Amino acid sequence: MTAIRLRSEADFGALLASVIEDVQQASFHWRLHLRLRGSIRRYVRELNESRAFWSLTIGAHRDAALFRLARLYEPHAGSLSLARLLDTIADNLKLFDEAPFRARLKGNPFVDSLAKDARRPPVARLARDIRLVRPNDRLVSSLVDLRNQVLAHRDPRVVVGRARNPLVALSDHQFEVLLTRASRIVNRYSILFVAGSHLMRIMGDDDYLKVLKALREHRLSRERDFREELKRAGLSAGSRRTRGIWTPPSRGK
Repeated sequence: MTAIRLRSEADFGALLASVIEDVQQASFHWRLHLRLRGSIRRYVRELNESRAFWSLTIGAHRDAALFRLARLYEPHAGSLSLARLLDTIADNLKLFDEAPFRARLKGNPFVDSLAKDARRPPVARLARDIRLVRPNDRLVSSLVDLRNQVLAHRDPRVVVGRARNPLVALSDHQFEVLLTRASRIVNRYSILFVAGSHLMRIMGDDDYLKVLKALREHRLSRERDFREELKRAGLSAGSRRTRGIWTPPSRGK
């Protein structure tokens, strides 16, 4: 790949911010996908009351994470990716020198202490990172296959079963490895560039539990109302007249 031509330091800042956003969004969607998927057993009755919605939602979070991760490791020479970002860093090491670093952080009260450390990325570390984001790496190659055969394009051989589906080849654990790798890389160079790193968790990442708990309380409330109705009618939920045919009545919102 070739480095991206920069007109200014602001250009590099914009490129770095864009790649960081992809890493964050991939992390947010992947975490929520895993948590929702992990809640199925515990909240199966609540989820089954709106199966189409939850099925689409869980799948959409997976797809969003996959698309973002695939874009980060995109092999196309004209695209912004981790590889091109690192190539651009290698071609513009002067951006990390002390003078421009001090200028970027001139309003930071700790700039003197932060500038004491060498700001230029170590050449050996940069070279290792570049190798980790190219298709020569086994996991990156699997992700690129997934991108080329399923996400960005639909390989007919996969569709008709003559080629292995790359979705099967990339496990959850391998996805996590690639995501963690991307996170560490962007934060490493963000720290060197502006002395700041970025969280890969979103505030309120457990909000989905509030929804599921509210659905459970709504279901239990309906069941309590139904039992009360049966009691007033002199019946029980387990009587022969009700067993096997009960569906809790819908009361709307």
